Amino acid sequence: MSNRSRFFLRTCFTFALATMGLSNVSFNPVHAQTTEEPRINLSQLEDSIDQVAQRCLKEQQLPGLSVIIVENGKTIFQGGYGFANLESKTKVDPETSVFRIGSISKALTFLTLTRLIDTGRLNRTDDVEKFIGPLTNPIGFESPVTIENLLTHTSGFDQIGTGRHIHELHLDLEQRKALRPSLVEFLTDNNLRRVNEPGEYFRYDTYGTTLAGAVIEKVTGKSFAEAMQSEMFQPLGMKASAVEVRDAQSAQLAMGYGWNENEYQPQAYEVYVTTPASSIDATPADMGRLMQALTSNGSNISGQFLTPAMTAKVLSPQYQPHPEFMGITHGLFEMNSAYFGDSDIDLRTVGHGGSMRGFRSAMTIVPERNLGIYIVTNRAPEAGGGNVNFDPIVNAILGQLPDAPQKSKEPIPPEMKIDLGEYVGDYFYGTYCHAPSAEDAAAGAWRRGRVNAVTEDAGSLLIRDQRFLPRGKDVFVQADGERKVFFGRNSKGDVTFYVYSSSPDTFEKAQDDAPYREFESLAQAFQNLLANEGIERALKFHAANEGSDSYYMSEAEFNRVGYGQLQSGNTKEAIAVFRLNAQTYTDSWNAFDSLGEAYAADNQIELAIRNYEKSIQLNPQNEAGQAVLDELKKRELPTPRETPEPTPKK
Repeated sequence: MSNRSRFFLRTCFTFALATMGLSNVSFNPVHAQTTEEPRINLSQLEDSIDQVAQRCLKEQQLPGLSVIIVENGKTIFQGGYGFANLESKTKVDPETSVFRIGSISKALTFLTLTRLIDTGRLNRTDDVEKFIGPLTNPIGFESPVTIENLLTHTSGFDQIGTGRHIHELHLDLEQRKALRPSLVEFLTDNNLRRVNEPGEYFRYDTYGTTLAGAVIEKVTGKSFAEAMQSEMFQPLGMKASAVEVRDAQSAQLAMGYGWNENEYQPQAYEVYVTTPASSIDATPADMGRLMQALTSNGSNISGQFLTPAMTAKVLSPQYQPHPEFMGITHGLFEMNSAYFGDSDIDLRTVGHGGSMRGFRSAMTIVPERNLGIYIVTNRAPEAGGGNVNFDPIVNAILGQLPDAPQKSKEPIPPEMKIDLGEYVGDYFYGTYCHAPSAEDAAAGAWRRGRVNAVTEDAGSLLIRDQRFLPRGKDVFVQADGERKVFFGRNSKGDVTFYVYSSSPDTFEKAQDDAPYREFESLAQAFQNLLANEGIERALKFHAANEGSDSYYMSEAEFNRVGYGQLQSGNTKEAIAVFRLNAQTYTDSWNAFDSLGEAYAADNQIELAIRNYEKSIQLNPQNEAGQAVLDELKKRELPTPRETPEPTPKK
């Protein structure tokens, strides 16, 4: 939704909500029976977290926040701050407030898959085609994709990005849920495409996670939601957790918010087709019960979830791009704590983060200290309001650890003369659609992110203006000793990716990407023509190329270009771009919202009203758009100077 649609809405009520409740704290330390006493000073810990949490609430415009800390299998701190729901003034309660955990769902799915291995119902070497049928394998890769590959995000599946959401927000929640296919139906619809050999490198994998959920269904004979209840939530005592909030807990669900134009904006409950990757809801205290087991040999007071031996595997790397580098366990990412903001404490952590419209969460385990930290808030950048950063809270907690090791520098290698040409090239973060068809492109396939160019300079490599010196065997050390980078190779010996020592995130080298570049260049051509030759030339280009297999503009691209024109005062150009967006994406309430805003900026009030009405028809929960519409209807209605709202494209 456009943030600027609220340019004449500055109500005292919503601004007051932004500043309410910042001093509200629900502190409830919980002590389970254990033979080990906490190594953390609890009184100092409480004071430290309270101060940092209050600062985060105020500075980051967070409606509510909860922090859970577990040590040696017991919860030693659980705090709630601010509001789970601003309208009802419901305070955050770690035991009862249900939050959406977003992509942390992936970690819980893989931990449940691990339990099936642990109990002998599944083998980590099993070929996934045993459960899903033949995979789309256009290049003919020979090695099978195994359960182990799913657990470590090394399946080699493409990340297409389409069809994951049910967008029909004019329908109620149950109606939207009823529209989605089963996991197997979604996955067998050409959504499991192999684009590299399994095990070659890590790629953050929504589709492999969804397949893991389908495997869980196959092995247990239950739906994914039912299997998560019987295999994870019940054994751990996570009584309020569910794959999508259950009716019994619906009144406890926190409201997710965006922050735009000094006001909080409630967000609709997102419905995903990829539920194993996205859709678990849990109380903070329930997430603490999971961490109790992960810091205590796989069990908590409610029962045994994993055996001690399997718990050790879950907390140890099962895939590493290089023996000296951070890797991935069973769906949990290794990281150095030294890279949490400006921390000087250097501990190995495993964990996962989650983000969806209105919610942001993070789970961090420090295996060597049997420490677990979970933080969640009901605001996320996707809904507006800038970044949400939990690093200050995590660092405040780690700062209470006695004898915490300090960050150290990598030794600078001696000068080495080697041929650097094979490392040079353009690299991209690997989670994108590698070979989009015209249908994928039109449906909004995930595009590549910004290029990370690797260039040669004076016997060293420059990566995003950072200098790395060769150490040998494809390892390079940053010139200031901050970290290392490793360049990996495929079975043919070609350099195909690089990865930093601080996390397993992989940047893939662009290979034969001419088709992809054609998509990118034609979309960029429209924008260049608009900037350099004007809107008429850009519109002619669009008309000439519309429908071709190599041209598409995503809704987000149209929106970004349109707002660039609007901010520059080019309202006629902005209207033209937004009209193309609405003509192309006729089911997008956001496209009509933006077009209505542009008409309003040009004082074409009747057309603005028509497009806001269309937006609200598509999304009755567009409360900010409704408020703008109400204000517009109070104004005089000049005669429209242009044609009405766009007609759908044939």
